[in-house]
Amino acid sequence: VSGFMPLLAVQPGLKFDNPALLGPLTILAAAMVIASLLYVRCFYGVHRLFKRVRMLPHLKPAIGALATGLFALAIFHGLSILGSDVQHDSLSVLSFGYGILQKLLGGQFHYGLTTAIVLLTAIGLGKIVTTALSIGSGGSGGVFGPSMVIGGALGAAVGLVLQSWMPSVVTRVDVFVILGMASFFSAAAKVPVSTIIMVSELTA
Repeated sequence: VSGFMPLLAVQPGLKFDNPALLGPLTILAAAMVIASLLYVRCFYGVHRLFKRVRMLPHLKPAIGALATGLFALAIFHGLSILGSDVQHDSLSVLSFGYGILQKLLGGQFHYGLTTAIVLLTAIGLGKIVTTALSIGSGGSGGVFGPSMVIGGALGAAVGLVLQSWMPSVVTRVDVFVILGMASFFSAAAKVPVSTIIMVSELTA
């Protein structure tokens, strides 16, 4: 039997040894609170909207799925100016979306600062919308996986901005990805302890 392999492999050497990092991480926490509030409002807003729509119940998830696909296509074509690689990565707003997290944590995310921030913000906010449309309309699925992508992408965007401002303090962005994943779902679902345990297991 092989040893334990985490779902999301993190580059070695990640450690917390600079108390000054608490300042940038406080900014990350505030950003995740705002993002989680937006997520909850969007999710339940879409859910209430579909409950008010009068039609056969099994048609509602189909409409939600169609809207999800159209929204993803809009992001895909909207980012065409940034290149085909950016467009490909923008499809993380669909399905699991774990691929973007694997790139971020594995050191395979190579874009310029502005392009990276635009892409990650589009993925994070876009995933909020697609999750609300697909599940809020009555579709089958969970919210934990999408929340990991939302928190990780937005956490990385915050980390990149702060790294450009204070490179001597924010030396690695992957810590913002991991803590973004944990803090976003902790705030959105009000389950901090279990989320910290799950994210720790996912990233070893």
